[in-house]
Amino acid sequence: MLFCGIDDIKSGKIPSNRIGGAEYVTNNIYSNLTLVGEGFEQESLAIVTPKQWLYGQDLDVNILFLKESGNLDNLQVK
Repeated sequence: MLFCGIDDIKSGKIPSNRIGGAEYVTNNIYSNLTLVGEGFEQESLAIVTPKQWLYGQDLDVNILFLKESGNLDNLQVK
Protein backbone atom coordinates (compact mmCIF):
# COMPACT_ATOMS: atom_id res chain seq x y z
CA MET A 1 0.00 0.00 0.00
CA LEU A 2 1.39 3.40 -0.97
CA PHE A 3 0.54 6.34 1.29
CA CYS A 4 0.36 9.53 -0.76
CA GLY A 5 -1.40 11.97 1.54
CA ILE A 6 -4.59 13.25 3.06
CA ASP A 7 -6.27 13.35 -0.36
CA ASP A 8 -6.03 9.55 -0.56
CA ILE A 9 -7.82 9.27 2.78
CA LYS A 10 -10.51 11.78 1.78
CA SER A 11 -11.11 10.11 -1.59
CA GLY A 12 -11.44 6.67 -0.02
CA LYS A 13 -8.31 5.27 -1.66
CA ILE A 14 -7.14 4.40 1.86
CA PRO A 15 -10.01 2.78 3.81
CA SER A 16 -10.94 4.52 7.05
CA ASN A 17 -10.20 1.36 9.03
CA ARG A 18 -6.55 1.63 7.93
CA ILE A 19 -6.05 5.16 9.25
CA GLY A 20 -3.70 5.00 12.20
CA GLY A 21 -1.97 1.97 10.76
CA ALA A 22 0.81 4.09 9.32
CA GLU A 23 2.90 3.78 12.48
CA TYR A 24 2.60 0.00 12.39
CA VAL A 25 3.43 -0.17 8.68
CA THR A 26 6.51 2.04 8.95
CA ASN A 27 7.77 0.18 12.01
CA ASN A 28 7.08 -3.37 10.83
CA ILE A 29 6.68 -3.60 7.06
CA TYR A 30 8.33 -0.70 5.20
CA SER A 31 11.14 0.28 7.53
CA ASN A 32 12.64 2.64 4.94
CA LEU A 33 9.66 5.03 5.31
CA THR A 34 9.41 7.99 7.65
CA LEU A 35 6.17 9.44 9.01
CA VAL A 36 5.91 13.21 8.65
CA GLY A 37 3.47 15.78 9.97
CA GLU A 38 1.23 15.84 12.98
CA GLY A 39 0.17 12.57 14.52
CA PHE A 40 -3.37 11.54 15.32
CA GLU A 41 -4.87 11.72 18.80
CA GLN A 42 -2.78 9.53 21.10
CA GLU A 43 -5.36 9.44 23.90
CA SER A 44 -8.00 7.63 21.83
CA LEU A 45 -8.39 3.95 21.19
CA ALA A 46 -10.90 2.22 18.93
CA ILE A 47 -11.51 -1.46 18.36
CA VAL A 48 -14.32 -2.48 16.02
CA THR A 49 -16.61 -5.15 17.43
CA PRO A 50 -20.10 -6.34 16.49
CA LYS A 51 -23.02 -4.50 18.08
CA GLN A 52 -24.10 -6.06 21.36
CA TRP A 53 -20.98 -8.26 21.34
CA LEU A 54 -21.04 -10.74 24.21
CA TYR A 55 -17.54 -9.76 25.37
CA GLY A 56 -17.83 -5.99 24.81
CA GLN A 57 -18.07 -5.00 28.47
CA ASP A 58 -15.21 -7.35 29.42
CA LEU A 59 -13.06 -5.80 26.71
CA ASP A 60 -13.91 -2.28 27.90
CA VAL A 61 -13.10 -3.11 31.52
CA ASN A 62 -9.79 -4.77 30.64
CA ILE A 63 -8.68 -1.94 28.34
CA LEU A 64 -9.50 0.56 31.08
CA PHE A 65 -7.48 -1.53 33.55
CA LEU A 66 -4.50 -1.62 31.15
CA LYS A 67 -4.73 2.15 30.66
CA GLU A 68 -5.02 2.99 34.36
CA SER A 69 -2.16 0.66 35.29
CA GLY A 70 0.12 2.14 32.61
CA ASN A 71 0.45 -1.18 30.81
CA LEU A 72 -1.30 0.12 27.69
CA ASP A 73 1.46 2.72 27.25
CA ASN A 74 4.08 0.02 27.79
CA LEU A 75 2.54 -2.07 24.99
CA GLN A 76 2.79 0.85 22.55
CA VAL A 77 6.46 1.37 23.41
CA LYS A 78 7.20 -2.30 22.63
